[in-house]
Amino acid sequence: MEASGAPEAGSATSRGRGFLRVLAVLTGCLALAVGNPWVLVTVPLGLILTLLPVGGWIPRLVGLALLALVAGGVQVPSSQDLDYGWALLVGGIFTVASLTAPRSPFMTRGLLALAGAAGWSGFVIGTRSGWGAVESEVRSRVMLASEATAQLTQGWLQAERGEAIREVAERTAELQVTFFPAQLALASLLGLAGAWWFFRRLAEGSSGGLGPVSSFRFPDVWVWLLIFGVVLVVLDGWQDGWGRLGANLLLFMGALYAARGAAVLWVISGGLTFWSALLLVAGLVLAFPVLLAGALFAGLGDTWFDLRSRAARASASGSGENS
Repeated sequence: MEASGAPEAGSATSRGRGFLRVLAVLTGCLALAVGNPWVLVTVPLGLILTLLPVGGWIPRLVGLALLALVAGGVQVPSSQDLDYGWALLVGGIFTVASLTAPRSPFMTRGLLALAGAAGWSGFVIGTRSGWGAVESEVRSRVMLASEATAQLTQGWLQAERGEAIREVAERTAELQVTFFPAQLALASLLGLAGAWWFFRRLAEGSSGGLGPVSSFRFPDVWVWLLIFGVVLVVLDGWQDGWGRLGANLLLFMGALYAARGAAVLWVISGGLTFWSALLLVAGLVLAFPVLLAGALFAGLGDTWFDLRSRAARASASGSGENS
């Protein structure tokens, strides 16, 4: 039976939204990656295309080709090995989680992959006393990018403004060095999301690898990681030692809860309209910290009170009374 015109239009709209979602995810991965963002997507994608059940041989060949490209890039030892090793850990654990619990949500598997990779990396680096070398490599990359940005803008601006831009770039670089674990974790999660979308697209012909913004959530138990981060920062500051670990936990979980809060606000407001989009842009420009704090608290509130379900019940109750 042929599909009617309406479902075809809906399918086209779904595909269009799917492309927009994966574009946003890949852009975020590119912006946040401290090292090579390419491997954060291609390595997990190669692993899941090769090892997960797929229909036909073309997806598996694509996965093998991606892994062959990665293997060709690590034949000569270099600083890029850190990127490849981390991506293999994250992608490998995610693949195992997908094999053992295929029906679990993406965020459950993705966060498990990050936790496993971070735990194993921390153990290896700690036993080999290699943290100084890792931080030195990250610092050199960040400073190189900062200098390139300063040189690029210096030719466009007057001397005084160019110097101000250079100082801002240097301060930003120092913060990136401090928070690169959280930044890497967020970039890796976005890379996994992009890889999962491409897997669903190649293996199943589906654009549903990434759900709508309004449905974004993750297991509530992860709130304890945020609480643990708060405790560490209160006890030891945020720049060194355990306090720095706590600050990175706060940044990572805070970003996830802000995204969850944005999903809650999306549902409560009834979606994005022209006027709400205009207000959102104005809020981002004029009161970004306030807007971010509001999204963060909305995300935390959703953990404790399931705000979206309450809003759905209230909407259904209102519709029933008006009928």
